[in-house]
Amino acid sequence: MAIGIFLAFLFEARLSAFPFFISWPVSLFTGLWTALLLVYVFGKLILRFQSGKSLILEGLLSLLILAGILIDSYFAEGGLPLLFWGFLAALMVVLLLMKQRFYFYLSFSGLTLFGLILVSFWCIELQRYVIVSAYEAAWSGVQQQNQYSVQQREQDFSVSRGKDVVLQFKVPEGLYAHLGDELKKMDSAGRPIVLFSADDSDTQRIPVIVLFEISSGMDRDTIRNRATMLLENVQSNQVEDLKKEKETSLLSPDFPFDYEGSFWTYFDRFEATRIRTGFFLFRPAGQELPPLMVWIREPVAEGFPFHPATLALLKSFMPCTGQCSSN
Repeated sequence: MAIGIFLAFLFEARLSAFPFFISWPVSLFTGLWTALLLVYVFGKLILRFQSGKSLILEGLLSLLILAGILIDSYFAEGGLPLLFWGFLAALMVVLLLMKQRFYFYLSFSGLTLFGLILVSFWCIELQRYVIVSAYEAAWSGVQQQNQYSVQQREQDFSVSRGKDVVLQFKVPEGLYAHLGDELKKMDSAGRPIVLFSADDSDTQRIPVIVLFEISSGMDRDTIRNRATMLLENVQSNQVEDLKKEKETSLLSPDFPFDYEGSFWTYFDRFEATRIRTGFFLFRPAGQELPPLMVWIREPVAEGFPFHPATLALLKSFMPCTGQCSSN
């Protein structure tokens, strides 16, 4: 039981991005069945050792366990080097050929312990993937309202809700607007209205800023929790040194809206630079309209609260409360 509780704490650390009522039951269940499996397997090992039976079965199992460990070491970063496992395999072969039963069983027991715990961590990773996929399916199933349209006049844009223009902005130098079919495949907490990127054909060239109409039932806490979960579940070979930022340090006093949101920074190994990502919620034309969301992914610019192009775009957002026209 104590082993199961200890393993549950280790597994919970891998699921910490999820709500506790999901992470703890999954961690505790996996920890307890792993502990029971360890007790059962080592009971069988003791009986086989005492019976003096052939070591052929143990030798074959050692090969299978080592193969799984080598595959995991090849695809995963960190852990013990391949040289160590190669040395252990050679040592066990020598002990088997020399018929050193006690020392072979000692090595085999340690290898079995490591292999069973490794399999339990694989199960945790699989469960984490299933949970994230379930969340994604639930979010993608939320009905999109599709109540906003965009009009463009050169670098000047206006966003309308029905016949009323509720927001105007100007695209600063260094950013390009993307509309229509380019946004249909985006997966997020709402329907994308317009996307801005640093390239006129590549929607992923940072800085990337997306204006969203958020889905019903979405608020700051819901979106923040979702973003936290997804960021913490991104593969470690892409994201390093994830840090939560203080939003108040990013807000400029001359922003035209009362923005509220959450931001993070991390080192992106694919981009080979430090990235800031997060979102703002704001109401485009008073409290009677639902909020819009600005999602930002940009390189961190030293000395600026945001990348200069992002900052210029945010400052250009202007509310329209009956004084603007879509014509």
